[in-house]
Amino acid sequence: YCLNKAAPYPSLAGRFAAKESFIKALSTESPLRLTDIEVVRESRSGRPGIKLHGEAKRLFNRTVPGGFIHLSISHEREYAVSIVVIENGTYSAGLADQE
Repeated sequence: YCLNKAAPYPSLAGRFAAKESFIKALSTESPLRLTDIEVVRESRSGRPGIKLHGEAKRLFNRTVPGGFIHLSISHEREYAVSIVVIENGTYSAGLADQE
């Protein structure tokens, strides 16, 4: 997705910011690999989400069973920002457990 853009770096920075935001939102002492946190786009709406793999997925499911991850990303030229909210509940729009 990012590399198909004329200027991919702002989008790549936004995805990196999203991974960092997720790690901070989870508030864990355990180190997580950035490669276990994938930023995805929902096929119908195009909105961003986070898909977890490996240890990140195991830790999330153990820490917030049944939880969902909500993600917002914004970038403008040289700046990127993201916000992650982890919800403990049954909100159906989360992407955390999708394969």
